[in-house]
Amino acid sequence: MTAPGAGHALLHALRMREGIDPADYATTVDVLRRVVANLGGNGDLPSSPCR
Repeated sequence: MTAPGAGHALLHALRMREGIDPADYATTVDVLRRVVANLGGNGDLPSSPCR
């Protein structure tokens, strides 16, 4: 069972990443997550709405 709006969220995520190499996107997210954690914030990623 998927959450309501999960399909819309997936389409939005795909559009947001259009033209960006998946490896570059993953690296950028990881770097930003580490920056947040280094500044004392919560660097954990939220659970996926598509699960």
